[in-house]
This record gives sequence, C-alpha cells and structure tokens, in this order.
Amino acid sequence: ERSTIPLILLTAFALLFALISLIACLTGECWYVQILPTVGFVSGLFAFITLLASLCTLFVSTARRLAVISRASVMIAVFLLSLISGILFAVGVRVCVEEIFGSCYLFYYSKSFIVASVFAFLCALVSIINLFIVFCLHFRSRTENKHDGPYEERLKRHSSETPAIGTGQPISHDIRIARIARQDPLQTDL
Repeated sequence: ERSTIPLILLTAFALLFALISLIACLTGECWYVQILPTVGFVSGLFAFITLLASLCTLFVSTARRLAVISRASVMIAVFLLSLISGILFAVGVRVCVEEIFGSCYLFYYSKSFIVASVFAFLCALVSIINLFIVFCLHFRSRTENKHDGPYEERLKRHSSETPAIGTGQPISHDIRIARIARQDPLQTDL
C-alpha cells in the first residue's frame, strides 16, 4: 500500500541510526565496565529489536485499526528507549584514563559515546516523526471513510438523487422538502 512507504522508510532510517549508535558504543573504550553506557547499550539494543519487529509487522499486518494502535505503541516505546539510551550515552562520555587507589584522576571525553548519543537522539527524533505520520495517516483515512469517498464516486452511486436543472432527471425527496421550506409563506388578507 502506498501509505506505508513513508513508514517503511522512516523505520529503516531509525533502524540505521539505532545500529550506528550500538556500533559506536561497542567501539567505545571500556563501555562494559561503566554502568551508564552499559544500560544505554541495553536500552539501545531493545530499541533496535523493537524497530526490527515493527518493520516486520509493516509487511505482515492486515488489520488496519490494530496496526495503528500497535504501531503507535511501538513507536512510543522506541522513542523512550532511544531517549534513555541517548541520555545515558551523553552522561557517560567521561572515561577514566588513569586510576590510582580506587579514584580516577585523569578523564577524557569519549568520541564514540558522543557519536552513540547523537545517533540515539536521531533515532528518537525519527520515531516521533514516524508516530506523527502514523496518526496523520490514520485520521486522514478516517475522514475519507467518513465522507464516503471522492465526490465523483458518490455521484456515480447516487446519480438518481442528484438533480440536474433542465435535464429532466428526478429530484430527490429531500431536495423537494428543502425547496418547499424556502418558499415564502402564503399571506391571506383576513
């Protein structure tokens, strides 16, 4: 379906950003020793797996209403997981170089954690845009169903009810009542 193409593209971009974030974290120095990058990595991994499952459901899903609800909840979960991952990578950028007697006296900022943080935030941004598009497509499809399709299709289905002045086509009962209601009331001189 044509309306799922933007969702597929946005989910693919979010997957790419989450993957780059995870790879950047893995290339970081001693990320598994520090608690913040480790929790950020786990959160990013859950976001990546959720995005992968979401991409699979885009190709398999047939129930339109259920797809909107599940898609929205998945995108909210991905947004929160990516946001947590980005925050934890941003906070955990300080890496200890030298440690003496249990305390660190020389720090530096890890570029790999900065890159991981940026791409985790980009993944969160793309998931919010994806959520917005899901809601826009859902409400657009609701309004199209509400009006029963384009005007030309309604004319084809109800051609006997559409009056054409001067063509001799029948006029529907509702239009006759509307014409009678617009006429001036009869005045009598009593």
